Amino acid sequence: MNDVNFKLLHTFLLVADCKSFRVAAQKSNRSPAAVTMQIKQLESQLGAILLERSPREVRLTPVGETLLALARKAVTEVGDGIRLIKQTVDRTKIDIGCTPSIAHDRLPKLMSAFRRENPQMTIAVHELNSMDIFGALRERTIALGIGPKFALTSEFSCELLAEDRVMALVPIDFDLGDRGTLSLGDILGLEHVMVKRGGVIHSAVNDAAKRLGLNLTFHHNLSCTETMVSMVQNGFGVALVAEHSIPSYALATLRAIPVSGMPRSLSINLIRLKDRDHSPAELAFSQALKRSFGRSSTLLPKEASSELPRPAWRRTKP
Repeated sequence: MNDVNFKLLHTFLLVADCKSFRVAAQKSNRSPAAVTMQIKQLESQLGAILLERSPREVRLTPVGETLLALARKAVTEVGDGIRLIKQTVDRTKIDIGCTPSIAHDRLPKLMSAFRRENPQMTIAVHELNSMDIFGALRERTIALGIGPKFALTSEFSCELLAEDRVMALVPIDFDLGDRGTLSLGDILGLEHVMVKRGGVIHSAVNDAAKRLGLNLTFHHNLSCTETMVSMVQNGFGVALVAEHSIPSYALATLRAIPVSGMPRSLSINLIRLKDRDHSPAELAFSQALKRSFGRSSTLLPKEASSELPRPAWRRTKP
């Protein structure tokens, strides 16, 4: 019995439950001949007839009845063992899906602090765009999503982590006079305006421009915030980015100016599937995430993001 292939036992259980080789073959997507061959192999290994075949039905022999009870018990125990192992692993592993703008700067710092306090837990990061986060939650390849509520439906829960703003990233010596904000009309007159293609900010800026009757043209087709930062640092225009996505190192050489007239619905959220039971590890990380954003809803220093009085603004080429 120790040498019996578990695949043969599975086929035997299927035939015994269906009382038919043909139905068992259909359910297992195999031919009746293949199912018959596996039963014969099992009978040969055991040295006993397990099934009596007739034109009308398949019946278990006494040996078959004994094997059926043992096989069901064995399959149940193996299944229980696998579930127990999986639950043990799942209790200490956390799969997180987040947008690249969060993954590149803020999330690693939080993960490092969480790991120091919870060394037994492991975190796997899945870098996804906003729409794909929802698909991964449905497929249960991730447990927690961090990003905008881009495609939120009733099957998801959403907790606000931080409000977000559209910022214009400009060289630190860019001449704004005493003004602390830029409007889309101001930006329209600048050279080499950049925005990350296909993202929430791209959509928000386009929608705001249409409402104002502005024809805003983007001069570069980019998909990475770090690329836009480098372009601005080297004198190639202005980048429109989410406030939370600005790398902390960038503020040593660049200024982040709030863009006025943008919708207030931009936000970073903790997104979960409502019908999922979360492990203690996932719940602990959720709490750490909320505490982290609660301490600081922006990456920008106060002086970089404050709105100043608005005297006449003069533009110089970057």
